[in-house]
Amino acid sequence: MKYSKLLFIAWLLIGSLFVHSQNLLPFKNSEGKYGFKDSSGTVVVAPIYDYFSYFSDGLAIVFVGQTNYNELPSKGRYGFINKKGQEVVKIYYDYAYDFERGYALVEIYGKTGLINKEGKEVVACNYDRIFRINDSLIIVRIKGKYGLTNYSGEKITEIKYDDIEDFKNGLAIVKVSDQQQNKPRSVKYGYINQKGKEVIPLKYDKAYDFINKKAKICLKDKWGYIDNNGKEVIPIIYDRIHSFIDGIAIVELNNKKGYINENGDVIIPLIYDGIGEFREGLAKVELNHKWGFINKDGKETIPIIYDYCEDFSDGFAAVRIKKKWGFINNKGVEIIPAKYFRVYDFENGFAIVANRKYLKGVINKENKIIVPLKYKEIYRTENLFRVKRYVKWAVINDLFGYYRDRKWKWGVYNDKKEKIVEVNYDWISSYDNGIAIIKLNDKYGTVNKEGKIIIPMIYSDIHSFRDDYWWVKLNGESFIINQNNERIED
Repeated sequence: MKYSKLLFIAWLLIGSLFVHSQNLLPFKNSEGKYGFKDSSGTVVVAPIYDYFSYFSDGLAIVFVGQTNYNELPSKGRYGFINKKGQEVVKIYYDYAYDFERGYALVEIYGKTGLINKEGKEVVACNYDRIFRINDSLIIVRIKGKYGLTNYSGEKITEIKYDDIEDFKNGLAIVKVSDQQQNKPRSVKYGYINQKGKEVIPLKYDKAYDFINKKAKICLKDKWGYIDNNGKEVIPIIYDRIHSFIDGIAIVELNNKKGYINENGDVIIPLIYDGIGEFREGLAKVELNHKWGFINKDGKETIPIIYDYCEDFSDGFAAVRIKKKWGFINNKGVEIIPAKYFRVYDFENGFAIVANRKYLKGVINKENKIIVPLKYKEIYRTENLFRVKRYVKWAVINDLFGYYRDRKWKWGVYNDKKEKIVEVNYDWISSYDNGIAIIKLNDKYGTVNKEGKIIIPMIYSDIHSFRDDYWWVKLNGESFIINQNNERIED
């Protein structure tokens, strides 16, 4: 719970600063209190709050109380206002979460409940935790046990389960456990429907969600499938069974692997030591410590001669021969010689590869080098490659004292072998809508996909919002700018 609250508060920091979708802008008066103005500058919500969130489902969380050194809520009370500035839920709760589909979770004195938009507690604050799962049912928890209620607070099940998972296809997995003296804990799984009825008994050692009216289950260390009536449709005889993909699933028995179809028929015999999922019509298989590929008819289309291989991706599969890697096509023809010490799958015509020193670069399908093999890390971003190299050791001084660490530099290449951002920056984020955040000497800005600086590196912090707006910090002051580096909020 503490962790989720920290995430929530961090999210408030970003979300609360800009309410563009409602055409409302936050402001802070000389006394440090917050309110809202509309686009014309008219005060819509008076500055009486110490913190607030942006509007969700027509209402916004407001906070009155103490804030910490980051101006985040520390100790106080929460309520809700509407877009007219009316306090529709009084400042009363110890904690509050955003409204969704007409309801919001609230906490008071360590207990959780649910309120509607009129502020009425439709589910009283009697529970240790509440989890909303759909428009009609809620999972509640008291003293480590779970049950179901509806949005009127009426019990659908007793609060007796050790876990209740989300409903999938009308059924939810439930779990009970029993600890007897000098005996291992007994854990059993079954299924309930949305009326709270146990429609499939709690007798399984493990259970999974229903997909296409079938669920994978385990009983006495053997695996199979049942239908949504609890009938066994795939015999519970296998040592291991995978999920069905395109109507077939990997099964294992006595350390040998093969495939079955949804009727339980063995379509690829259980003769292999290892087997993979089908990718691009082929699956890798292992026999006597060598790897190759078969098709869905079980025919060996690429000889089982490799020390290891990866799945097909973008028409190529990585194969290893005597500790070196290359690539073959789906005919088994070696297209990229096995000369690299590590390779990664091809995506959109490009693959990251590494040399003997495990320095990375990028090649295309003709084995032409797009990014030279001299970088410690490479990250794909759309059709760009962010690269990272270390330049020297640095002495770092932080709360834990002095220590030595690598000093890294970042840059960006495109897929035309062009270095569009020099490898001189302390950090570059992934690109979002064609823009990345860059950092140099503890100052932040942004750069586009052509390598042009859009927002100059003058800010001590920067966060992306939406619709080309940014939250920035300069000389200890936080405010909002647009993509043209123009300040739009006081």
